[in-house]
Amino acid sequence: MGRKSSKGEKLALLTTDLNFKMLVGETVFHFLIEKDLHIEEEPARRKGQPFPLGDVTARVSLIEAIIEEKDKVKLQGKVEGKAIFYSELGPREVDWEDGDFSREVEVPGALPGMAINGYGRISLIDADGLPVETEGKLTYKLKIEVEVLLSIADSQQLEVAVGVKDIPPEKVSRGVIVV
Repeated sequence: MGRKSSKGEKLALLTTDLNFKMLVGETVFHFLIEKDLHIEEEPARRKGQPFPLGDVTARVSLIEAIIEEKDKVKLQGKVEGKAIFYSELGPREVDWEDGDFSREVEVPGALPGMAINGYGRISLIDADGLPVETEGKLTYKLKIEVEVLLSIADSQQLEVAVGVKDIPPEKVSRGVIVV
C-alpha cells in the first residue's frame, strides 16, 4: 500500500524554460527593377550596330526587413551584378551596384518585435536588345525581376516542469508520480 499525499502539501517542481519560435507567416513576392547601364567606351560593332551585353548576372544583397507596424513590413536591399561589354579592345567585364530598392509589404499577423528573415534572389534578367546611343555614350536597359521570401516568427517562452525537488524516496507514491 502506498501513502497518499495530502492535498495541502505543495510540491516544489524542477522547471526549465523552453524557448521556441512559432511561424506567423511566410510570403513570396516579386517586383521589377529597371536599370540603365551607361558605358562610355567605343563598342564593338556588327553591321554598324553595337553588340548586346553578354553574360549578364545579378544578385540580391543586404536585405533588411523591419516590421514597423501591425501587418506592415518594410524591406530594403540592393541588387548588384556584372555584364560583359564588347569594346573595340575586346571583351571587358563591367560591374554595377547601384540598384537599391525599398518596398513595403503587407503580411497578416506581423507585429513589431517579431523575428523576420528575408531571402532574395533574381528570378529573371532581360538584357535583350541593342543599346541606345546618345552623346557618345551607350545605355543598355536591364530589366531584373527580384523574388523575395519573407518568413515571420514569434518567439515564445514556456516554463516546463521536468521533475520534483526534495522528495525523499519513502514519500514517492503514485500520487506524486501523477503530479
